[in-house]
Amino acid sequence: MKTLISMSEIEEVGEGMMNEYMKGRGLCCDIEGFITERLGMRIEYADIADRNIMAFISDGRYRVETVRGGRKKKRIFRKGTLVVNGYLLRNDMSGQRRFTLAHEAAHVLIGRMSACDAEPVSDRTDDAADKGYATERSEFTAIVERTADRMATALLMPKGKMRELIRRYGTPVIYGKSTFKRSDKIRIQEMADALGVTFTAMKLRLEGLDMMEHRDIREYIREEMDFSKDAGKRQYI
Repeated sequence: MKTLISMSEIEEVGEGMMNEYMKGRGLCCDIEGFITERLGMRIEYADIADRNIMAFISDGRYRVETVRGGRKKKRIFRKGTLVVNGYLLRNDMSGQRRFTLAHEAAHVLIGRMSACDAEPVSDRTDDAADKGYATERSEFTAIVERTADRMATALLMPKGKMRELIRRYGTPVIYGKSTFKRSDKIRIQEMADALGVTFTAMKLRLEGLDMMEHRDIREYIREEMDFSKDAGKRQYI
């Protein structure tokens, strides 16, 4: 269950491919175009009954329950189709939809990069072996998913584009480990909107790339939480 792909490779390949695809096309990465044009895959949105299934790449055999006209029906999608749950098309789910698409694209890219396909055997029969296999499989799946998330991040928020955001919007300031002034929260949201990602995704990317100015939480408390400054303005009923 070993992977021979380093996180630095993930960053380099993800950013390199997206930069090549987006050359001269603006700041926000066109993840759907990247998937259909660069990877040659088909994207299909469907109302999947199970909301926990956000997306999957069809193997041409798996039957998934979908909803159409209020009726449930099991469907098999064409092999290689990236099937996305239709509820992600809502305007308020745009950032989640784009990250989901990038995550599935990441699985394809990582599969191409991988030096070996480590699929554990599944013909064990004794209970101890079954439990050991389940644990091993679960740990392996968690690693694969984290790696795909890292690649998705590199695709949607390449380092070069992040540096461009800093030039445009300035460097956010974080106090302590997690506190921001309102102005910096707005700044991070504007950065997130520029790349079509969520506030949380942008914050984590800025932290991961060490692109925020760090200050002591006591400075925030002195500047923002001093109630004595407006004591004379209060009116009590």
